Amino acid sequence: MTTSVVLPTDAANRFAARDSSKSTLHVEAIVACDLVGETAAIWEAIRKISSVSATPFFSPRFVQVVGQLRPASQIAVISRDSQVIGFLPYEQTSGRLIEPIGKAFNDAHGMLCAPDASIDYCDVLMALNIKAYRFHAMSGLGTYSPSAKFTSQPSFTANLKAHPEGYVAYLEATRDTIAKQKRKTRKLERDFGKLRLEIDCRDEAMLQRTI
Repeated sequence: MTTSVVLPTDAANRFAARDSSKSTLHVEAIVACDLVGETAAIWEAIRKISSVSATPFFSPRFVQVVGQLRPASQIAVISRDSQVIGFLPYEQTSGRLIEPIGKAFNDAHGMLCAPDASIDYCDVLMALNIKAYRFHAMSGLGTYSPSAKFTSQPSFTANLKAHPEGYVAYLEATRDTIAKQKRKTRKLERDFGKLRLEIDCRDEAMLQRTI
C-alpha cells in the first residue's frame, strides 16, 4: 500500500507558533552525491544507534549510487543546536511532493535518526517547503504531529487459489498480457538466444543497467 503523510492546512501557523524558548530544527537540503566526508561519518554513527537502520537501503553507499544515477536525489540534513541529529533521503518528483530515494528500488523508507531524537516529519517537510511525503515501506524513525494527515492507496494482491491449475494458469486465462508472454519469450530467444533466470546475479554491469 502506498501512503502519504500530508502537512495539515494550518502547518505554517503551527510551525510559527512554536515556543521560541525550545530548540528548533534547522533543515538543509543537499544533493545525495554530497554524502561524503564528515557528513557520511555522522550518517554512519547515527545509523549504528538503532537496528532499524541496519538495512542496506540506509547505507551511505546506496544513497551515493542512487544520487549518481538520479539527479533529483537529495538529503535533508536535520540539525538541532548546530548538531546534526538526522537525515531524510528523498527524491522530489513534482511540485511539493517527495518520495524515498530510489523509489521502487528502495524497501526501507523514512528518516535516519536516533530513537530519542523526537524529529517531527511535519517540521521537516515544512522546512523544505514540501506538502507531502509519499512512501510504501516505512522503516525509519521520527514522529508525526497529531494534526498530520495520511492518505493511502490500495496495493495489488494475488489470490493464489483463484485457479485449480495454479495462479499462472489463472493469469493466462484472464490477462492478455500474460497470455502473450510465451510468444514474447519465444521471440526473445530467437533474437537473443536461450533465456535463463539467475537468482543471485553479482554482475556489476547488469546492476548498472537495471538501475
